[in-house]
Amino acid sequence: EQKDIKEHKSHELRYLSELLENIGIPETESIDDDTFAVRRAMLEYYKNNDDAHLKVNVALAFGSVEASERSPLIASVVAFCLFSAGALTSVIPFVVIHDRYDAMVASFVCTILAIW
Repeated sequence: EQKDIKEHKSHELRYLSELLENIGIPETESIDDDTFAVRRAMLEYYKNNDDAHLKVNVALAFGSVEASERSPLIASVVAFCLFSAGALTSVIPFVVIHDRYDAMVASFVCTILAIW
């Protein structure tokens, strides 16, 4: 994204203009309108400040703000739990069913149903 902002400034500013409309700062033709001044000032600021332009694009397009709190510990615990839960569909049939062939078929069916 940062590379695009540097190399394709006008395209990225048009994209930012669309994002501003999405958050309620519409494009207007009237110079007397307050919205015109606000919008023009914002676009001029982001035109001259690539770092701020990148941050506002990420925040508006992806709904992500870099300063938001994230915990690597919570992310790892959630990933472990989801991985374990996903693996259960293929492991439980082997614990419950004693015939390997039947367990393999049941595991396949359970996994397909869980994915679907």
